[in-house]
Amino acid sequence: MRTVKFTKRHGHKWDETGTVWLEFPVDELRRRCVDGYLDRLAGTECSEYLIPSESLGDEAKRLADDDDATQENFDRFSDKVGEYADSLSEDMLISWFVLLNDPVTIVSSEVEED
Repeated sequence: MRTVKFTKRHGHKWDETGTVWLEFPVDELRRRCVDGYLDRLAGTECSEYLIPSESLGDEAKRLADDDDATQENFDRFSDKVGEYADSLSEDMLISWFVLLNDPVTIVSSEVEED
């Protein structure tokens, strides 16, 4: 099985594991990026900067600023984010994952074969 491993600087730990490294199957990368982005969309004023698509970032900002936005609007946007993720290469997904998970503290990412 192919896995991707991310390592943070000493002293910075992943909440998920309590370690300075996080490893999971490459097949989970797309889902983790989409879910991570959508989770941050709800709670981050600057979420438009956390997606490497300017048009989707602009749409996220408009949606967040729209007091009349419905769940249907958010569901359609969620689908667009998933479609966007489907179009990305493995390297681009890795870069997006790093962006979503504090790039200042992540010192490496590598794909490993088991």
